[in-house]
Amino acid sequence: MNELSTISIIILFAAIILSKIISEKALKQLSPEQKISILDSFSKMRMYNLIPLVLILGFFFFAEKIFHFNGFIPYILFLVAILLFMIVIQVFSFKKLKTLQLPDKYMKKYLSSQLIILLGFITWIGISIFPLISSGG
Repeated sequence: MNELSTISIIILFAAIILSKIISEKALKQLSPEQKISILDSFSKMRMYNLIPLVLILGFFFFAEKIFHFNGFIPYILFLVAILLFMIVIQVFSFKKLKTLQLPDKYMKKYLSSQLIILLGFITWIGISIFPLISSGG
């Protein structure tokens, strides 16, 4: 692991921790009933949201074995697929939260926490693939 990889992982973990802190503070803005409605609204999503990630990972390994991909393109596509999945989940979650009519203060903190996670992940991807792209694979 090179120095850039270490820095990117530190940035990603810092983003995760900061996001978690913001999310927890946001939850304190809500009444017990609102917290319960969030838990109820996302129960199926919590059960099934790992399935697409497993499918993406499975497809990546399957495609790599079958098509003998070389170079960095499959790796970049894999990371982009994970990023797109994260964005889709966040959009879906935001729309679901909007239907619950939660306070604006909570929604702003929720959005900022999710933006921090996405930026941390994008930074990690960028730093991870930069050496691949600059070296030509």
